[in-house]
Amino acid sequence: MPLKMRSIRRVPKNFTMHIWSPTFFPLNRRKLWSKWGGGGEFDLVTMYGVIEHLPKRQGFELMERCEAITKHFILLETPNGFVPQGPEFGNEHQRHLSGWFGHDFVGLGYDVFGTTGCKYFHGYAGEFDPYFPGVTAVDAVLAWLLRVKKCYRHAFNLVAIKDVNGVPARL
Repeated sequence: MPLKMRSIRRVPKNFTMHIWSPTFFPLNRRKLWSKWGGGGEFDLVTMYGVIEHLPKRQGFELMERCEAITKHFILLETPNGFVPQGPEFGNEHQRHLSGWFGHDFVGLGYDVFGTTGCKYFHGYAGEFDPYFPGVTAVDAVLAWLLRVKKCYRHAFNLVAIKDVNGVPARL
C-alpha cells in the first residue's frame, strides 16, 4: 500500500552540524544558537562521539545548551573514561581532550547504560588491545558476563539518556 502524503501529520525537523568535513560549509555559530537558543525547538538531541573531543567544561556547557533546545530527550554516547586518540587522518578535531564517566551523567539526571563490549580490551582510538584471533567474541562474552548494559563501569562506551521533563529512560 503506497504511502499517501495526507497520512503524514508532521515531517520531523532534522539538523546536523559537523565540525570538520570535506563538505562542511561555514556556519555562523552565534546565529545558529540564537535561532535555536531555547524554547524546545527539537524533540531529540543526539551526540554520538562528540563530547570527548571537547575540554570537560565545554562538554558540560554543550549539554546545558542541548537541554535548552530540546523538548524531550538528549541522547549521547561517549567512551567510558579517557581513551587516547590523536589527530586521525589529518583532522585535529579527532583528538580526545576529555574522559567521561557514568557519574558525570548520573549527577546531571541522566540514565546511563553500558555498550560496545568491555573497556578492558580496548586501547588507542578504541582499537582492540591486545589483538588476537577471537578477541571480538571474547569481548562480547565478557561484556555479557559482566552485564555491562546495567553495570556500565565495565563497558567500553556509555550511552546517557535524559528526559528533560523528568521521566526516566527505559531500555
